[in-house]
Amino acid sequence: LGDASIASPFTCRQSSIYPTTKILQQGRCTLVTMMQIYKIQALSCLTLAYCLSALYLDGVKLGDQQLMLSGVFSAILFLLLSHAKPLDTLAPTRPPATIICLYFFLTVAGQFALHMYMLFGALSLTKPLTGQAWVCSADSELSIANKADSL
Repeated sequence: LGDASIASPFTCRQSSIYPTTKILQQGRCTLVTMMQIYKIQALSCLTLAYCLSALYLDGVKLGDQQLMLSGVFSAILFLLLSHAKPLDTLAPTRPPATIICLYFFLTVAGQFALHMYMLFGALSLTKPLTGQAWVCSADSELSIANKADSL
């Protein structure tokens, strides 16, 4: 929050503390939204790092369309999060003041574990259908494992 937003509730001519609570609601909404964006970005980086390294060893290579789709999907999520509105009342507990906390790491680790579980499940379903491990060239059709990975 900047100096103007901190001073504005106190320069208001109303006799209630309503403007102060509105500023707190907006500040908490912004903080929680930014933390959610950081979580999405961390989760996206972790899963993409796995896809680009470990799956490459299995012969699965992500195509340009898959990487573009992942980027567009992340951008859409960030756009939707930017339209978040504050709650009507202040929550009784404060959100974490920093992203370096146990809550942040546990939620990202839990979501990453769930993503990895689903990815391993999809790949185990496609293993019998893929003969040998191979890497897609620009001219070839996507393999079944490659399509399952993009889900």
